[in-house]
Amino acid sequence: MDPPLGNGELFINARDYGVTGNGTTDDRAAVVAAANAAVALGCPLAIPATFTMVLGAALVLPAGLRLHTNGARFRARAQTGRNPQIRIGSNTTVTGGIFITTLGGASGSGLSIQDATDVRIDIVDVESTLPGQGNGNVRDNGLNINGSSYITIDRVRIKNFDYALFAETVPNLTINWLEIHTYVCGAHFRDVSHLRLGGGWIQGASPNSIFTPGHNGVLLEANNPAGDIHIDNVAVHDAGEHGFRTSGPAQIKNLWINNCSAVNCTGTGFKVLGSLRAVGVYNENLFLLNCLAEDCGLVNQNTCGFLIQMANYVKIVSPIVRNRIKPNSGHSGIRIGGVTHLQITDPDLRKANNYGIFIDSELGDVSHVKINGANIDQTTGWAIYLANGQPGGASNNFNNLEIDATVSITDTKAGGFYSGKGAYAVEGSWTGFNRVALRFQDSVVNTVSASASSRQFHADIIGMKNTAVVFKNGSRWTDTATGNCLLARSGAWVTL
Repeated sequence: MDPPLGNGELFINARDYGVTGNGTTDDRAAVVAAANAAVALGCPLAIPATFTMVLGAALVLPAGLRLHTNGARFRARAQTGRNPQIRIGSNTTVTGGIFITTLGGASGSGLSIQDATDVRIDIVDVESTLPGQGNGNVRDNGLNINGSSYITIDRVRIKNFDYALFAETVPNLTINWLEIHTYVCGAHFRDVSHLRLGGGWIQGASPNSIFTPGHNGVLLEANNPAGDIHIDNVAVHDAGEHGFRTSGPAQIKNLWINNCSAVNCTGTGFKVLGSLRAVGVYNENLFLLNCLAEDCGLVNQNTCGFLIQMANYVKIVSPIVRNRIKPNSGHSGIRIGGVTHLQITDPDLRKANNYGIFIDSELGDVSHVKINGANIDQTTGWAIYLANGQPGGASNNFNNLEIDATVSITDTKAGGFYSGKGAYAVEGSWTGFNRVALRFQDSVVNTVSASASSRQFHADIIGMKNTAVVFKNGSRWTDTATGNCLLARSGAWVTL
């Protein structure tokens, strides 16, 4: 760590190289001269705290710079087009922050870290004077990190950039705190491994924000295998599409999303996708812990609280899906498809429009699924819906499903449990040991539940009974209306 300036260390003062910082003079050339001198002498460059340096063109700072800004600000005089306002190189350390004010418009960027390694910045603060800066290209960003490694930034704040933060091909990226105001795509990470995003919030829909692919709060993509990704304590509000989305043709492995929230998103709160089904790439080792999806969208069946497809080894702990300002909390509370070795613990699902828990075979087999301690409050649709059909002639299988849930039904339009082919023409197979433990507070298993499929499940049910649907022999039903205990035997319910 550099010793504090003023304690005997030699440093370059930007004022000595003609930097005025008066807010009107173009200081770009003088800043370059001072920075080059500091690197040549191996000394830090210090900028007085009160300075506002006007930049008439893009500023490229030399590699190896140690910069002490003391909170001074850089302000754009003209648009830079596709060039960033400031670009820094390898072995750069910034203390006191990089504060940039850019001009509004359809193109332009703030800070760029490109083809660099070993960069440490305490604060990056970039603000456009008008909303919609960079609305013409996904790489017109408040902060762009490309082809770089070992980048650490303590705090990032970006305002009025449609594409706020974009990091591509970056191993070892740490951002300890992130704030994004007025955005279309908040934080976009492509082919980023060993990512640490320690906390923050993303909010405020840009005037250009609509339901369009890629208009996400946090977007993770993998064109090449990526992994070891930790996103903690991040709140996303007002996403045009999804709050948090993970997708791409390549595998993402070892993903942790902890204590995060997605609120008032037009699409899904938390969405994790594999490749196209024909490609057959599954993400692996996914952990979503203590996350909230609130007031998600009803655009289609892919807009849910949580949507997990084509993944192996998934653990979701204490997810909450609920509505506050919208009549429903999404198409489904949790939707699962093409997933193996999935465990969901203590989900709390409130007022999804169609399904509380929706498991389907559209993207392949579903196996070794265990859902414990679910609380489902449903007014329409189904609390639990298992659609094991064969789309496109494919032969699918549901294997080893265990579901434990307490269900509250408050409207006759809702059903408790369904297992069958769903909307598909042909039903898939059911193998292994399948089990449901259901507690109904206000209703019972809906009679639409296909009896042939229900007999693939060993059931332990508590609630008022008014259906002839029979589960596997040995299943039990405690009828709270009559006090009778019934046993499934030889394809019928027998009162004990």
